Amino acid sequence: MAQIVVRGIDEDIMKAFRERAKERGVSAEQAVRELIEQAAREALRTRDWHSDVTAFRERLRQQYGTLPASADLIREDRDER
Repeated sequence: MAQIVVRGIDEDIMKAFRERAKERGVSAEQAVRELIEQAAREALRTRDWHSDVTAFRERLRQQYGTLPASADLIREDRDER
C-alpha cells in the first residue's frame, strides 16, 4: 500500500479534524483515507463523464455534421424581432 506524509497543516485544523474523526468513531488516518478515496472516485466519475460527453458530441457531429453555435442562432432570432 502507498503512504503519504502531509506537512504544514495548521494545528487548529488538525485538532478539529481529529475531533470530527473521533465523533464519527474513526481514526484521523481512516478519515484522511476516506477523503482521498472519495476525491479519487469523484475525479474518476468526472473523467468518465467528460469522455462520455465527448464521445456523444462526436457521434452527433458524425451524424449531423458541424452544427451552428447556439449563441449565433439566438442572436439571429433576436435581431429578426
